[in-house]
Amino acid sequence: MPSRSAHPSSPVQPPDPRCPVTLVAGWYGAGKTTLATALADHEIAAGGHPLRVTSGVGVDATHPDDSDREVVATEECVAELELGCPQCAVRVDLVTTLPHYTSRNQPPTTVIVEITGAGDVVTAAQSLLGDAEVRRSSRLDGIVTLVDGQACADRLRQGEHLLPSAEAIDQVAVADRLIVTGVADLHPRLADAVCWNLRGLNRFARLHLDDRPDRADLLAIGGFDPLTVADRLARLSLGHWADEESGVSAAVVHSDGCLDPDDLMCWIDHLHHAHGSELLRLHGVFSIEGEARPWVVGGLRSVVDFDMGAAPDDIDGSRPRTSRLAVVGRNLDLARVSASFEELSRV
Repeated sequence: MPSRSAHPSSPVQPPDPRCPVTLVAGWYGAGKTTLATALADHEIAAGGHPLRVTSGVGVDATHPDDSDREVVATEECVAELELGCPQCAVRVDLVTTLPHYTSRNQPPTTVIVEITGAGDVVTAAQSLLGDAEVRRSSRLDGIVTLVDGQACADRLRQGEHLLPSAEAIDQVAVADRLIVTGVADLHPRLADAVCWNLRGLNRFARLHLDDRPDRADLLAIGGFDPLTVADRLARLSLGHWADEESGVSAAVVHSDGCLDPDDLMCWIDHLHHAHGSELLRLHGVFSIEGEARPWVVGGLRSVVDFDMGAAPDDIDGSRPRTSRLAVVGRNLDLARVSASFEELSRV
């Protein structure tokens, strides 16, 4: 059975006391450090004290100890993660580093984690969702990915995929916010081509075509918040799509009626066993037999987080109960995934 967070049935929810964490990803030269610094400055100007974590080896940074609390409370604090291999070490370092700061009596008001250019942002996000120690004092707020529009345009001109690697593609595919820099310097048709190709990888993210996007929009994403997820899923159009060159595909599917909780858990387990690392991200809002409130599910690869959504506003339960699922992965058999999900309500 899923773990259920305490959310009242009213639309107004109490703030989550845990420290929000924003992951900033993007290929080398995309502008991650500039953005992470700007986000920290925005938080400081709002009266907060952010913690900025960098995952690049050789970054000029320090590990403040308890004696630095006065500085941390008024200025940006930078903690460097020494990564020998960003692919395998980023999760371990986040798990050991974040609780040291977020569990203090005066924790940072937000954490901004800059993922190295070739880093695996999905692995980093998994650590925030799946590690019990990390989850006690922090929560994943969202993933922001920067894309160098000029570099993408150059690759398209050469007949190549607009992104240089599988890691860069994953960074785009799982993002909650996509920031495309340098678009103003491109010919309009070329800029449209870059955006169209990015949308082929991710139709869920909010797209910013501005070198200076609204900072507040990047620090209050709610990418894994039950109410935000339910609202976003309700607005998504049903259907399947795929980027054939990269193998990234996605689907938004719908099911009528209530689901048996055991059948749903078995279905999710089977989905992970069948697709493994090919499953990049999923979100679902499920109407459950015997439950007034829906289950809200968010997941990255093998890590799945269950929560409870808001109670429906029809007190008598007259409105039809439905479920909706959005899934993103590589080389997924979307027709099979969709059909098996829709079959759940007919079991």
